[in-house]
Amino acid sequence: MAGSQRMPTPQYFVSDAGKEAMAGQLVAQTIFGMERLAEIENAPLSDDFIDILARAAGAVLAMDTNLKTPGKRRLAAETVAVHVLRHLNRYRAEEAETGHFTFLRMLAENEIPEAMKKSWNDS
Repeated sequence: MAGSQRMPTPQYFVSDAGKEAMAGQLVAQTIFGMERLAEIENAPLSDDFIDILARAAGAVLAMDTNLKTPGKRRLAAETVAVHVLRHLNRYRAEEAETGHFTFLRMLAENEIPEAMKKSWNDS
């Protein structure tokens, strides 16, 4: 295809187990913070959660000095989508096998640090 760009091969330096542990912490801590910021009690927060993750991914990509053209920025965003789809499929397989949602597992396995609870209570 003329003008098309190939996605670069990712370079990973953190183990899958380490990334899964960090993802679990991110999920739990983000939900904890969102519950405190929500303007409506018990509001569905999924759109807010996705927007927060998109902002974080955008901030990381904005630091990449190689993304100088709209095409390269689009390719970077498409790469994020490829990663999301890969993990979505993996988590759906886990759910089919265990009968439990991965998101709820992550929430249950990751206690909110006392320092974070205190900082939210002090504000």
